[in-house]
Amino acid sequence: MARSTTKVTARARARAAKAKLDAQQRDHERLVEDAVTAYYDADDQRTAALAALAAADNGRATAVTTLAELNETPQRIAALVGLSTTEIRKLRGSTTGTKTEKKTDTDDAQDTGAAAQDALPDRGTASKGTADKTASVEPESEPEPDAAALAS
Repeated sequence: MARSTTKVTARARARAAKAKLDAQQRDHERLVEDAVTAYYDADDQRTAALAALAAADNGRATAVTTLAELNETPQRIAALVGLSTTEIRKLRGSTTGTKTEKKTDTDDAQDTGAAAQDALPDRGTASKGTADKTASVEPESEPEPDAAALAS
């Protein structure tokens, strides 16, 4: 009988050890499931945030394009909305394509044109320097009719 009692207690100990390991495994699987669930929750939030950001960017681009269609210059739009002309060009390009980007490169050159003229040594006549500055400013309004034509 001692032997069968030993078998029973050994079996009971084995079952207890297995039950303990099984419980630990279930706890581990629960923790893994919780972590994966947290990941997917965060991923869903990220997806929603990216969609909201894309919608906001589209709204900004549409508003800048509308200002351009209202014949506002890129410099004036930049001043109105608190962005650089480079950012304005990017926003306009995101809604109208590369044709607008090429036109607004001229606008950026005009932004720096007056500063470049001021940095050059005076060549003797103030009227010539003034004419150069005026020439660099006049084309600012040229890109605007094209932007309106693109919207048509």
